[in-house]
Amino acid sequence: MKISTTTDIVDYSLINNETGEVSSINVSQKVSNTYYSIKGLRTKITMNSFAEKQSLVCKSSLDLQIFWHMMQKTERNILLINQKETARLFGVSPDKINKFIKRLVDVEFLKKKQQGVYFVNPYIFKSPKTTNEIIEQLQEEWNNV
Repeated sequence: MKISTTTDIVDYSLINNETGEVSSINVSQKVSNTYYSIKGLRTKITMNSFAEKQSLVCKSSLDLQIFWHMMQKTERNILLINQKETARLFGVSPDKINKFIKRLVDVEFLKKKQQGVYFVNPYIFKSPKTTNEIIEQLQEEWNNV
């Protein structure tokens, strides 16, 4: 894989919408200023877009937890999610989960395929164990959805 990176400390300020409490999280992450290519993959994926989309959608520490829960459930860039089950897991209303998913769709991190099935943008995210061939197919499918 060919990539130019720098290590930055990114400060996220998270606001609890109910209490107004502000908490800060310092995350050390490698950020690429350019697209990078994966050996054997003809197209490119960008980490900048991943971090940018995440920061646009995650407005609280709870949002961040929900986001990472969803990413762990993603297989071959397909997210199967039961909003009621996820809401119960995090102690929130299904409406909050629906609004969160809508924000992910609005920033083009997800596209809805059908009820409870979402396509994760393959230009931003590559699920573990997803081959380069599959990513290329997913990128083509993303463009046609």
